[in-house]
Amino acid sequence: VIDAMDGVDEPDERDIIEMVGTFYGAFSLGRFQLEGLRARAPSDGSAPNAVDMARLTIADLSADGLGEISIDDLALTGPNGEDVQIGRYAFEGIGFPPLAALMDLERAVLEDDVASILKALPTLQRIVQNGVVVIVPDEGTDFSLASSTLEMDGHIGSVPTQIRTDIQQMRINLEALDPQERETFDQLGLDEITTDAQAQVSWRRDTTDVDLNFLVDVDQLGSLTGEGVIGNIPAIVFDEPSQVSLFALLGATLNSFALRYEDAGAVERAIVANASQEGLGYEAMELRWKGMVPVLLSELDDAELAGEIADALTAVIERGAPFAISATAMPPLPLAALSASRPAALARLFEFQVENR
Repeated sequence: VIDAMDGVDEPDERDIIEMVGTFYGAFSLGRFQLEGLRARAPSDGSAPNAVDMARLTIADLSADGLGEISIDDLALTGPNGEDVQIGRYAFEGIGFPPLAALMDLERAVLEDDVASILKALPTLQRIVQNGVVVIVPDEGTDFSLASSTLEMDGHIGSVPTQIRTDIQQMRINLEALDPQERETFDQLGLDEITTDAQAQVSWRRDTTDVDLNFLVDVDQLGSLTGEGVIGNIPAIVFDEPSQVSLFALLGATLNSFALRYEDAGAVERAIVANASQEGLGYEAMELRWKGMVPVLLSELDDAELAGEIADALTAVIERGAPFAISATAMPPLPLAALSASRPAALARLFEFQVENR
């Protein structure tokens, strides 16, 4: 580069970028913190009039990535009683793409080179939120979150093959919703809901399967747990991503799935609400619900399966029993065929198991 600058020719732009990138890439930062940050503004309603932050942290910064960027104990106070608090918000394990991939990004975008575009994307391992509170009196907003975590591992290039999320104690005051949106919750006798949720998606190279798991637990209503296996997701989708390799997803199959519901008051609340709307007593509405179950299942091609499901759902209505159903496709069912099948015909495509425990 120096020789080129001494001559009549201007240095190549890419050489300059590489030289600057190499220079700055030689530096690293172990840990940098700012503590006790405070800001105040006039109470004219145009912006928060008080901002306090206990700590801003940047850690393990180098040419390869950033170990952490986080804020702790952030509080914003507005002129009309608005209050936003965040105990901790952090991005962890950020991986920077190679300089050569960034320099090639413009070409990759113009040529729709998916593999090269992905090489220019950063990677991220973890996002954390703790102690979130949002109160906006004028809008009726009252929201809190104990914690949430999003984790991504097993990256192939910039694409994670394992994704996990965990949400704890997410509370929403339903009074903030529009009357039309709130109507159903009002009928169920709820003025707020508190939810825990977890989900995980994992791809396994040895089997080319994707394992799916989730749990949603809503206080005063119940919980729903699910799991499933999607098969035939080939490694080429991750190893050599391109518009052509994405066609390999057309061969994906549904291998199995399972759902489990545990009631915590949702069924009883729904029957009470329905009975109130129809002007009936609870027992009369419960009897109507039980009578509707076999009618709704009558179109299934498998009468024995329909009877098992009807008995299990009746137990849920009568005594709030758990309901679980699992199914295994014999053989694995192509997703394309699943979308084209009549719902009533699915009974012939899976081996089902139904139970109340």
